[in-house]
Amino acid sequence: MEIARLSELSLQSVVDYICNGIYDNVDYKLSPNLSNQIYHSVINKAKEAPNKNIIKQIKNKLQLTKINHMYHKLNRNTMEMFRSHILDHLMIGFLDFDDFGRKYKDENDLVDIVSVLEDSMTYYCRRNLKLLTIRVQLNYQSGWAEVVGEMLPNLETLNITGIKLTGQELPNLCKSFPKLKTLDISFCAVTNLNGISNLKNLEVLIIRGLNLATPEDMDDLFECKKLRMLDFAKSNRNEGASVMWNYMKCGKVLEELEFLDCNGTDIDKSMVEVLMSTHKKLRTIVTLDSILDFSTIPGIELLNSSTPQLMIKSLHYYIAVNRNPFISWMLSLFRKTYLVQWTEDGDQQVLRDFVRVICSAMKNFCWDPCVFYEGVKCLLEITKEGNIKGLGPMEISMLIDQLIESGTKSRTLTYDVEKLNAAYSCSWNLFHQPQILYSPLLKIQKLCWYTVDFLASEFAPSIPTKQLNILWHMLARFDTEDAKKLCQRTDLLDSLLDFLRICNTESQVFMEEHRESINIVLEVIYSMTKVNDETAHHFINKKVQKIHAIPLMIQLSDIKWNRWPEQIKVFEILVNLTRVEKFMKRWGRYLRMNSKFLRNQLKGYYKYLYTSIGTYLATDKAYCSMTILSCLMCLPNKNKKKYYKWKIENTEMVKACQKIQTAHISMDLEFYLSCSILHDTLKKSKYDGPVMWALLTMKAMLERDIDLVEIFKDSGLLSVVQRVRSEEKGVMKLKLEVLRLLY
Repeated sequence: MEIARLSELSLQSVVDYICNGIYDNVDYKLSPNLSNQIYHSVINKAKEAPNKNIIKQIKNKLQLTKINHMYHKLNRNTMEMFRSHILDHLMIGFLDFDDFGRKYKDENDLVDIVSVLEDSMTYYCRRNLKLLTIRVQLNYQSGWAEVVGEMLPNLETLNITGIKLTGQELPNLCKSFPKLKTLDISFCAVTNLNGISNLKNLEVLIIRGLNLATPEDMDDLFECKKLRMLDFAKSNRNEGASVMWNYMKCGKVLEELEFLDCNGTDIDKSMVEVLMSTHKKLRTIVTLDSILDFSTIPGIELLNSSTPQLMIKSLHYYIAVNRNPFISWMLSLFRKTYLVQWTEDGDQQVLRDFVRVICSAMKNFCWDPCVFYEGVKCLLEITKEGNIKGLGPMEISMLIDQLIESGTKSRTLTYDVEKLNAAYSCSWNLFHQPQILYSPLLKIQKLCWYTVDFLASEFAPSIPTKQLNILWHMLARFDTEDAKKLCQRTDLLDSLLDFLRICNTESQVFMEEHRESINIVLEVIYSMTKVNDETAHHFINKKVQKIHAIPLMIQLSDIKWNRWPEQIKVFEILVNLTRVEKFMKRWGRYLRMNSKFLRNQLKGYYKYLYTSIGTYLATDKAYCSMTILSCLMCLPNKNKKKYYKWKIENTEMVKACQKIQTAHISMDLEFYLSCSILHDTLKKSKYDGPVMWALLTMKAMLERDIDLVEIFKDSGLLSVVQRVRSEEKGVMKLKLEVLRLLY
């Protein structure tokens, strides 16, 4: 059993307490750093925005300074929670108009972003805020920038990617935020940078996806004397003159410029040489997806695809500056350019660096299905049998942990489901590889619970073959406490029953193809219903679409598996349910009407008893069938009469038992091993039927071979038979006959 770090356990415990609504009993608030981590984990644990109870606990027990609410809808309760904290970072994405109605929209459907921010932050918080990212729809009421600028006088970073800025909105924005150091106006429909000169403190400018058609459109840019980083990526490459050409034609210099991102532009070698001569502090240019993608130029660093090391460095850069549109694209480029053709002779250190940066990308962009998908495909290439030998223990452990973490968080996403399903399919292929599944570094408990959660989620495939195989492999290495916890997972039980429902509608060929999975499902259901009464209750009441679970199991056993040894497991599951008081009350009538099927199991199964496992099957099958029949015979109807007269039914069962005994008795070791079943039946059964069956079995065996007396005595059967008590004369008569043979 793995031991997690104490800090991880503590944080996860608080997250669980908050999500379960039981963190109200503490009387202190956590530090801002811990609060931010916990909040991030809480909101990533569910698809919807936090409910009222969770918000109440976050409001009262945490001290948040950084909130990223980009991928959950903002509603009234969330706004109230925001106002209870003094923030310096706020990122908001969607408004829940089902909650707000038209409160924040005017007659032209323009968003009143000013009111949104006023209602989300207190006066002191607005004065304190340093970073703001807003993606609330695309069109805002005119004049919003000036008002927001007065509200947030100390703002240093503003990201409004995709928000339409028309007319004088950009100049007004630049005048309203004089302290800005970082501005992202990518894809804002801006056609010139007029007014940008007002941002005298600007150090980072991101203007991706803009159509700056002439040199005059960017003339004001050169008044930003402190600018260190400029991002032109993906700007008007195929629309008129290139952005780089217009930049060069300005004939001016940004003297402090150190980093230039020209990803997807028309930059060429001559432009780089001019930039090197004019921009003395320029050290790095990104030239991915350009004619310089595989080039090197002495004297300056080009981040491109020319070497694996440079690609890794490029991806680290995009992760650091949070450029999520490029991450999945670069991961795909990684895989196609280097990983697909990777051989055992490749640089092992580079392969390890690949793993680290891929895991970093997946960790930082866990909410992006495309990053999850491309990251998994990269790791799938890396973990091929030849490649995985080049990885160290740290990298193998890292990629397994990251796959589980990304898979867990991605289940909360509600968009791009097709891409998510493809990513999950690839990830399970990776887990199913022997070099991963049998790795000594595999965290058994973590992968097992991840598999259980996945099987219980909406992303689980209808035929979860790989997941069931992995689960079975993990369960074999589980300890007792973990096994008990697993048996409480009724959501897993629901998923397993859904799989059996599909089996009930498919052909025999389908059943044979998935026989291994069927066996696993039956074994898991048997274990769950055996040790946990709540799970057994859930099973009794469970309805799988239009059919209840118990009729489903009997139909499968009677029709689909009537010649399969697996049929016995269905009976063992039903026997598990007989200990639940509600079982016979709910299903007694149904089982009574199907009692002929149960009796036939006693009469007809002997034909398979000459096989190597025949004795076990006969013994278990007869025991299970008679246990259920005995329960039925003890069940009163409304008039307090029994459904069956014991003496009449007893005759049929005795004949069936005798038929089994005379058909299959053979003196081999496997048959002797049935002693334990006989012992448990006589000791634990509350009904006459199983006891009579056990006594009949012992009598027939002793009459065939008197040498079994010592084996039975050594197994404790003599003392158990002596303690048999029953009001039925037939049972007591059998007891005396068996004792006579034993003495």
